[in-house]
Amino acid sequence: MYLATCSSHLLIFASFSSVEAGLGISVLPKLTIKNELKYSLLREVKIKDFYLTRDLYLVKKKTRFTKVGLNHFVDFIKKSPVILK
Repeated sequence: MYLATCSSHLLIFASFSSVEAGLGISVLPKLTIKNELKYSLLREVKIKDFYLTRDLYLVKKKTRFTKVGLNHFVDFIKKSPVILK
């Protein structure tokens, strides 16, 4: 999980750096560039009728003891109407 997180951050950093250097455009999660938008280092461009979705996964270790709150959260996610699979 740590390696995936590191590689994701490197890809975002590389995309951000390319845009910052004037080498093109990139589609990035807004949360990752909130400070750059706040200080006008980057500009957000909205594209009419263009929507992106992405898959998110919930991962937990089966053999670990879990808290009641975690089990409720997992149940909530599984029952969510936006879960298609």
